[in-house]
Amino acid sequence: MRRYWGKFFLLLGVCAIWMIGQGEGPARASSLEEIRERGVLRAGVPDFRLYPFAFTEEGALRGFDIDLMGHLAEAVGVPLELVPLSWEEVTLAWNPSYTWDRYDLVAATISVTPERSEVCDFSAPYFTTGQAVSVLPGSGILTPEQLRGKLVATPADTTSEEAARTFFNASSIVLLANIPECYEALLAGEVAGTVTDLAPILLEPRVKSGEIAVLPKTLSREWYAVALPKGQPELRDLVSRVVEEVREALTEKWIGGQ
Repeated sequence: MRRYWGKFFLLLGVCAIWMIGQGEGPARASSLEEIRERGVLRAGVPDFRLYPFAFTEEGALRGFDIDLMGHLAEAVGVPLELVPLSWEEVTLAWNPSYTWDRYDLVAATISVTPERSEVCDFSAPYFTTGQAVSVLPGSGILTPEQLRGKLVATPADTTSEEAARTFFNASSIVLLANIPECYEALLAGEVAGTVTDLAPILLEPRVKSGEIAVLPKTLSREWYAVALPKGQPELRDLVSRVVEEVREALTEKWIGGQ
């Protein structure tokens, strides 16, 4: 009899643990309907300078990506909550273990790649770019090939790093946290060149002032898009529709007149 009751209570305990686990599962991505019920769109954006896509001016976040998120919140019909993110936090969007608990979608000059698309969804593209090589004026370096054997800075865990690794020896590559850090390393003479996204570097004030020179040859061709969770087609389709409606006007506003 004691053996019978022992098995009974053991089974009861296992069932209780299973029920607790079912009730406290991991967070999951919010659907379009759930975002509307919550009453706010949580939009991930860079917490570092990516002019003209995201930058701080007079204490406020501004730029192409910021405006785009405003249009998306308006289309959803809820207020916008900007969630500033480091690049490491941005990359959670294509981390299989991420549960989309911090933000609903993210725009941060994110290039679409087949590998990222296996993990997260992407909207229609909103900007065409590529990977550019920058050097100091007067360095005598006129082509990317002349940088081989010299130190080259690039942001870690980005398509910039991927392009740099296909073109330069691994021992020459210096990985930094973001694009601004790459500029600073170049200006300080710590590296001979950088590999970064073309659009931000072309519109960087230090390029326009002549402190940094961009080589004419790019290493790749890429497209920026908004990253979203898999399995939310209604949200993805709404975001893509808005992107297609506003990308031309935003490009003219932030890039056309530069």
